[in-house]
Amino acid sequence: MTDLTHAPSLSLLERTRDLATMSEDELRRLAAEAARDRNEEALWALTEAHLTLHGSAGSRVSRHTLSAYRRGLKDLLIAWQGENLLRPRRNAGVLWVRELARRYKPATV
Repeated sequence: MTDLTHAPSLSLLERTRDLATMSEDELRRLAAEAARDRNEEALWALTEAHLTLHGSAGSRVSRHTLSAYRRGLKDLLIAWQGENLLRPRRNAGVLWVRELARRYKPATV
């Protein structure tokens, strides 16, 4: 697995570049291991890279957005302690979205 311990000292774009330049197989393996092991740091690195590469703001994504996604990841890992992240039950995702809608205003879900 890629060493993600140095990540905080790098810029957002540098952290993203490390993941974006991996081969498909290497990235898939990293993601599968992170999900299997419930490795919050690795899952966050993958989420952050996805937002940077594919989000409309790109590398200008706001700290608030990053903070909200990080909180969401932490909440999901807590809520889904008994759920297989690689193969969640059929309605697990829908139930999670409904739970978020119950907790928060619609514009924030």
